[in-house]
Amino acid sequence: MPRFGLPARLGVIAAALALFAAMAPLTAWLNALRQTAGLALYALMVAATAVAVIQGSQSLWAPSAELTFRLVNILLKPLCPTLQSDPATLTLSTSRRPWVPCTRPVLGRPSITLQASPAP
Repeated sequence: MPRFGLPARLGVIAAALALFAAMAPLTAWLNALRQTAGLALYALMVAATAVAVIQGSQSLWAPSAELTFRLVNILLKPLCPTLQSDPATLTLSTSRRPWVPCTRPVLGRPSITLQASPAP
């Protein structure tokens, strides 16, 4: 990722200010800021709550991944009698091909996605 120096950052800031000035005069921006100042506090409270909820949901990842793994194992066993499972690594495999799960949360939500590994 390229790193930009101070002149480039100042240029971006100047461009953003010019864009705001072109859309509305400064007095209109100040008037809007005065009228909606309380909304910023509400938005900050909602954002902080969202961060706390996301962090709390991360603690549910391991138990829900284990439960999902067990349910998938129960459902697939009758369909594939050669199914082998390893709960320690959350890995399912058959005599023909191993399957490797995605063992990390996706977009903050626990999920298990089985992906076929390359054929040996």
